[in-house]
Amino acid sequence: MLAGLVGLVGAGAIGVNAVQVALKPPLVDCPPHNLPDMGASLYNPSPETTVELGQYQASHCDEYAGQYLASDAIVEAVTGHVEEHRRAYDAILKAPGHLKMIKLKYPEWQIKALMERISNDRVQLQRNGIQMLSISGMGIYQHVELQISDQSSRARAILRDRYDTDMLCLIPIPTRAIEPPAYDPNGPVACGMGQVDPSGFFPQDALRAAPPPAEQLYGDAPGAALRDFLVRDAGSVYRGAKDGWKVLNRRPDEVRYGHQRGDTVDYVAVIGQNGGPWKWMGGGDCRPHHPGTTTWQYSVSVADPATLVIRYLTGICGPGGVQKVREIYVDESSDRVVVAIIPSPMESRTGMCNTVGITLQTQVKLKRPLGNRTVLDGGPIPPQPAEHG
Repeated sequence: MLAGLVGLVGAGAIGVNAVQVALKPPLVDCPPHNLPDMGASLYNPSPETTVELGQYQASHCDEYAGQYLASDAIVEAVTGHVEEHRRAYDAILKAPGHLKMIKLKYPEWQIKALMERISNDRVQLQRNGIQMLSISGMGIYQHVELQISDQSSRARAILRDRYDTDMLCLIPIPTRAIEPPAYDPNGPVACGMGQVDPSGFFPQDALRAAPPPAEQLYGDAPGAALRDFLVRDAGSVYRGAKDGWKVLNRRPDEVRYGHQRGDTVDYVAVIGQNGGPWKWMGGGDCRPHHPGTTTWQYSVSVADPATLVIRYLTGICGPGGVQKVREIYVDESSDRVVVAIIPSPMESRTGMCNTVGITLQTQVKLKRPLGNRTVLDGGPIPPQPAEHG
């Protein structure tokens, strides 16, 4: 999930020297970790309907402001003439009750033009102490991440004066959120292998803890907000998930709840507040994983049976690291070998950033030949059999 926080003011306080820039999500003002209720929809338009929707949106690009799938509907955003567009979309979808309309200030083309302008300015921004880390789009949510490398207000003034900040969230990010922590087999856990964000970490004890009784879980304001959402919408967002919840991570403005199924946590729900009541801010599948680790496959070196040849996934990011592998953890016993890899991002000549998809190779020297020992990937919790390639 892409983070958000209000304002550019005070971005230089308490050692913070990075700013993330993102389009404001619909209906909210840049709260933390608050995307629209996207994905896991019961309604999915047919390919023919999708084509017709695209044609209509293109023909009304002056007012088309984006689209996404919510838990129970397709959501269309426009900048004006809402009722006229609603009638047109109803005629295309032919699915009563599965359409929601929202009104936004800026059309999609204008936001994308701003994104392109920022991308084209990356060399000039870098000269002024602003490094582009990533630029991407996810449906209605356009995202640019910039890091300010100086401690003065000059770079922040450039952002404020050069770009219309009313169209964007300017988000202070602690520097420590950019780099993953060192691997610790007993250390923190996250729900996936995406961008490393300490706000999403939780202790391994949370995986082993039993869900509390419902009256205890729902006894405070965040718990009550989770209960109300589950009673109202759980059937469409996550079927059968009205019980079995427990707290994974608690912060002053956000609580992350995990859903226990059997002996594993398989889903995370985010309940937060943005200067108002506590409410559902999103959720997604949870595959407990050590933060920063990546997937890989192995083979045994023909020249040396005590050497594993490992191919792993990494990303490409602007600032990059000088080493292809930042850290390799190896734990050997008589019957198994556990390996976990934290890669460094590879520097990109274009300044663009991809989080995954680049395959690299490294070698791991064991204390003795592998033999018939099992090789496990130590990134997932618990470790999983590694893929032999």
